[in-house]
Amino acid sequence: MSLTLVLLAAGLGSRYGGPKQLDPLGPGGETLMDYAAFDAARAGFSRLVAVTRRTLVPAVRESLVARAGARLEVVIAEQELDHVPSWAQVPKGREAPWGTAQAVLVARDAVRGPFAVVNADDFYGAASYRVLAGALREAASLGRAAPWANVAFPLRATMSEHGAVNRAVCAATPDGWLARVVEQRGIARAADGGGDVRDQSGEVRRLPPDQLVSMNCWAFTPLLFAELDAAFTAFLRGTPGLKDECLLPTVVNDALAAGRARARLLSSEGPWCGVTHREDRPGAVAALAALHAAGAYPARLFA
Repeated sequence: MSLTLVLLAAGLGSRYGGPKQLDPLGPGGETLMDYAAFDAARAGFSRLVAVTRRTLVPAVRESLVARAGARLEVVIAEQELDHVPSWAQVPKGREAPWGTAQAVLVARDAVRGPFAVVNADDFYGAASYRVLAGALREAASLGRAAPWANVAFPLRATMSEHGAVNRAVCAATPDGWLARVVEQRGIARAADGGGDVRDQSGEVRRLPPDQLVSMNCWAFTPLLFAELDAAFTAFLRGTPGLKDECLLPTVVNDALAAGRARARLLSSEGPWCGVTHREDRPGAVAALAALHAAGAYPARLFA
């Protein structure tokens, strides 16, 4: 079967100072998108749908098609503020995309069958793509009854030493199903590798280092698109402001809570790396260089 990866590459990178997905972090100038394409191809994916903003299409196409085009069919899908129903209003002055739920939704016409979703500005490690590929093959064999899946990471592996981060905190059932996935903003790194968050009352709550969090590494069936469509319509009817977003984890959580979907909670030690703040960049560069030096990646990904 043909495996499809949807790559979310429309982010502004406001805290980073520019589009993280285009920053050459690897020793040969590789972007995190390049590693996603390389690891996906190694895991058996044959098709990549890159979702990005219109202004970034030339750069994304040049990066992915020029480097990964020999291994993957690359399709570009545009995510824009004006990709809304005629009745919807775009707030004056808004620049940020509508969020990860809309990002996946605009890929609908390019997706055939079960598909995976990842962020273009996260490095998930080769093992994560193998887990995704396995989940998609299982989904194809089960048809409409197939569950979704999330490849989660321990919080300690995803924290920044240079500022707070946003993570979707996962809760599991005793038999390994995803019970909840709730977006938590402003998680500050604690000394033990966990994270501190403030609840609505102002109380600080400690998340343990091994708390599983979603980094948007998902396996889905096409049934997701009906959920996204309904959620995005409801979001727009709520007259969102300049920075409000319709987020993929929230849509999934609502579907789980209503019993319309089930998702397996899988885990990965990665190694994950990424950049939220500009100060995270040297650490990511060093981590990728070490992986190349250890032989996990060739000197040039797409020689």
